[in-house]
Amino acid sequence: MLRGGSWNNNPENVRSSTRNNNHPDNRNNNIGFRVLCSSTSKSAPLPEMPAGYGLLAEAGAGWMAQVSPVRT
Repeated sequence: MLRGGSWNNNPENVRSSTRNNNHPDNRNNNIGFRVLCSSTSKSAPLPEMPAGYGLLAEAGAGWMAQVSPVRT
């Protein structure tokens, strides 16, 4: 299962909680791996996300028919 996107993606798809419905053998430049480094400066807290954010509203057929929510 692919999670998230890369720098070449729209903001909604960059989150690691975002699921992608491409076929498992799909390859493209929207697949990325992000590394987070801590900072010494204080930053503002992240905004609250609505319930179900990042989940598919309607699952497709085949291998994508079963979609489970993300556990945090």
